[in-house]
Amino acid sequence: MKQPQVPDFPFVVRYRTLNGVRGCDFLRCRQILEPLENGKVYSLAAHLRQRYLAALPARESGVESKLAQRVLQLLSEGSLGKKNLAGKIGKDKPTRYLNELVKRLLEEGYIEYTIPEKPQSRLQKYRLTVAGQSLMAGFGGGENE
Repeated sequence: MKQPQVPDFPFVVRYRTLNGVRGCDFLRCRQILEPLENGKVYSLAAHLRQRYLAALPARESGVESKLAQRVLQLLSEGSLGKKNLAGKIGKDKPTRYLNELVKRLLEEGYIEYTIPEKPQSRLQKYRLTVAGQSLMAGFGGGENE
């Protein structure tokens, strides 16, 4: 069974005994949970759901993160491969996060391949697109720090 994520509604509450009372019954009596199906699937009570969702920290999209801004700033200075990007941000080699970030920036159209017909080439580099340049202008980027 997939482990439920906190923001996922509805979610399944496992039956545990808490002083002789099932955990879900205890939470339902306290008006924290409300049953949805057959008493086995519960959702956070409606009066708490909005409060909970409002308290969640806002997630940064890939372009708003500091690393994404740094990658875009480096690419505004010229085309770079992943290994060179990693070196300029202080890493020995490309990390999983950098790989995912480059992939997301490619998908969102902020960067492009220098060799688009061979995306897996060992000589592959990345450069800013017009959209990436516009985004950098919005960040006040493009200049050297």
